[in-house]
Amino acid sequence: MQEQLQKLMEGMASIMDRNSQVDKEMGELKENLARLAVNDQENEGGREESAAGRACSMDLHNDYRSRDKQNHGNFFTRFSRLDFPKFSGLELRTWLYKVDQFFSMDEIPFEQRVKIASIHMEGEATA
Repeated sequence: MQEQLQKLMEGMASIMDRNSQVDKEMGELKENLARLAVNDQENEGGREESAAGRACSMDLHNDYRSRDKQNHGNFFTRFSRLDFPKFSGLELRTWLYKVDQFFSMDEIPFEQRVKIASIHMEGEATA
């Protein structure tokens, strides 16, 4: 049991490292998209309204995220219809991949990830 717990902790550390990398890559993608939007505005005057719409959309998204943070984590997930993958002690790598994807899509804060993952363990994983 101790060995399984150690493997789980190592897996969660791996997930956290991967999420940090994904967050960094997402930041780079956002910067690139912003640069592309600026280039589009400069090159084509007719696209100015479209870029303004995207900027407005991004502002709304940022407002939503800041409201979530102000709730001090009193939310579980933004996409409540997504099912969190269950872990029964088998196929750890597959489960870790799915968990990583879930946390990334749902933008779960790092401080909540272990708690959420532990709730969804079954069978041998809880023994």
